[in-house]
Amino acid sequence: MTQLTLVVPDFVIGNILVIQRYFTLLMSCLSILGCTDSGLSPDCAFATDTVSIIDLRRVGNQSYALVHRISGWHDKIESFELYNVEPVFDSCGNSLVALLYRESVDDKDANNNDQYIAHIFIEPPGRIIFDYVQGEIPKPDYYRSLRLELKD
Repeated sequence: MTQLTLVVPDFVIGNILVIQRYFTLLMSCLSILGCTDSGLSPDCAFATDTVSIIDLRRVGNQSYALVHRISGWHDKIESFELYNVEPVFDSCGNSLVALLYRESVDDKDANNNDQYIAHIFIEPPGRIIFDYVQGEIPKPDYYRSLRLELKD
């Protein structure tokens, strides 16, 4: 049995390792730059939050604004925020006014069954209560259609 041995000069192996390192670095940079908006401030997190003012409501002499926030890059976290004035957000999705209350959406109940928010009730002086129902969320942008309601 004849054994064939391939002799590769050291400079070729060294060049392959250098090329591999540069390729890895280049791909990392492209993946980061490909997922960011060039208009964002360099102080922003890698993945900025998506914020939407979905309802403005007056209760007595107090005004409230309901905001839907989606945070995260891969595993997204949805939450609702309550403000006593219409909020203004910077390019990173941070509010420039004080937050009254924030509550995260829990899409699983205690038995790990799917659930979604059917109603959002306002409880003055600045708290929200979620009314969950069993099942999958009706459509992806469903939460943007919710409104602040007064609990009877």
